[in-house]
Amino acid sequence: MLRLVLLDPPFDSVVDTDGLNAGVHHGTDSWATISASPDGSTIATQDGSRRLVDALRTA
Repeated sequence: MLRLVLLDPPFDSVVDTDGLNAGVHHGTDSWATISASPDGSTIATQDGSRRLVDALRTA
């Protein structure tokens, strides 16, 4: 989904005890992370001129 919506940005992911966590960046000024929480919800943070999490939410 990240690649389809954000047009192939560099991203990485890691699985920990809470679940899957992903980080994505676009160029040098925009980044986002989506992290699993112990209760099953997710926490999304972003910064920069391109609102990467917002782009995923509207997909």
